[in-house]
Amino acid sequence: MWKVVRDSEGNIQTWQLVDINPSAERSWGVKRAEVIGKTADEIFTTATELFMPIVQKAFSEDKAQSWEEYFPDLDQILKMTTVPFGEYFISTGTDITEIKRAQNEAKQANQAKSEFLAAMSHELRTPLNAILGYSQMLQMGTFGKLLPKQKEMVGVIVDGGTHLLHLVDDVLDLARIESNQLNLNVEAFDANGVINDCVKWIDEKCAKRRIRIENSFAHGPRYNVRSDRRRLAQVVANLLSNAEKYNVDGGVITIGGIATEREYLRISVSDTGSGIDPSSGDRIFELFDRGVDRPEVAGGGVGIGLAVSRSIIERLGGWIDYKSTLGEGSEFWITVPLSDNEDVLIWTDDLRVGIDEIDKDHQEIFALTNLVSRKSLDSDQIGAVIQQMIAYTRYHFSREEVIMQVAQYPDFVEHCSGHRKLEDQVQNLVASWRRNPSTETRHDLQHFLRDWWRNHILAGDMSISRHAAGKAKTIREELAARGLGRPP
Repeated sequence: MWKVVRDSEGNIQTWQLVDINPSAERSWGVKRAEVIGKTADEIFTTATELFMPIVQKAFSEDKAQSWEEYFPDLDQILKMTTVPFGEYFISTGTDITEIKRAQNEAKQANQAKSEFLAAMSHELRTPLNAILGYSQMLQMGTFGKLLPKQKEMVGVIVDGGTHLLHLVDDVLDLARIESNQLNLNVEAFDANGVINDCVKWIDEKCAKRRIRIENSFAHGPRYNVRSDRRRLAQVVANLLSNAEKYNVDGGVITIGGIATEREYLRISVSDTGSGIDPSSGDRIFELFDRGVDRPEVAGGGVGIGLAVSRSIIERLGGWIDYKSTLGEGSEFWITVPLSDNEDVLIWTDDLRVGIDEIDKDHQEIFALTNLVSRKSLDSDQIGAVIQQMIAYTRYHFSREEVIMQVAQYPDFVEHCSGHRKLEDQVQNLVASWRRNPSTETRHDLQHFLRDWWRNHILAGDMSISRHAAGKAKTIREELAARGLGRPP
């Protein structure tokens, strides 16, 4: 049990321990008499910083709050519940570290699966390209004129081979994404041209089913975006393909775009098909889930395209979502940064340090930083993202410092000093946002992080890889020994 401590203006500053049960004594490694009457700051180094947002929320809403948090003082992942009453609150915590460790092991097994899929996909592409190449040559009459029935059969081979090749490409992309090996070529370009090319690609299929395409990009305003041209086309083509596949004969596909006030382009693709059951929720973006249980509606897909599309768009600093009404159709939309959007962090090959653990951490931190800019998030959600970002940054710094020690990095002390300085600066910016949770303070935090990370990676982290060369196995073993093989 804790008693809150307020300042002269009534703001919660910390909390003082009133009582503790034997389980907490064992977990904390203390005796009751040693800690009763002490504040959270005196017992733990990070308690107030980590738990202040939850405590404030519990008292402002006057209701219990539950959450999960990595607590570095105990090196435990805790499932917490805080219940306020008067000027006191009770907090209970369950150690779920082993559960999370098991989840991490499952994630590593999934990583092995991704590597297998990548290898398998490469092996499949070679014979498939040969099959398609010779089949297309037969179609063109390179080896002599075919009889009508023979030409029909060759057409079936080409169609089936093309479909399988697209499936293999999707699996390969998925494996690259999950292993953080997806290469992006980010540049500013005209989105209208890319989208119009995608519409031309799907037009023939639609014409066969009398599906009309209404494309506002054909004659509307021009939109310059900062993205990967090929990957954006891949995602838009997937949305158009789904709109055709799940549409009705004689239906309509509408593709539109609008620039948001937050410097993003919102590209939407809607159809007049059967719609998606509301119970599907976000699971339609999961691997091998088409969001449709009826085989007569499910079409020919296997549930990879949307999973790949979501991963690509999020790595390009945007997001994907949808709405649907059964019997009326669905609308999917993606957002991509406009060319003058300087807030977004997009991880590209020029930021690759060459040490897997560091590169993976940077990509995760970039994704969390970009989440802060989403207008759709409310204040509580933004607070949770910021807290997660801070926790992950600390975790990354701990890992990076172990790697520097293993690599015998000569600028270790100076580099670590830069880490501590960032932590202090971020805490000040976060405190400013908590006092005034406005768009401006969110932008200040994001702008600072954007500039700091890019400069830090290019000016500092790149030099670590030279000293870490040939030490990948030792690095993995040392991180595991220090308990830094799992993210917070």
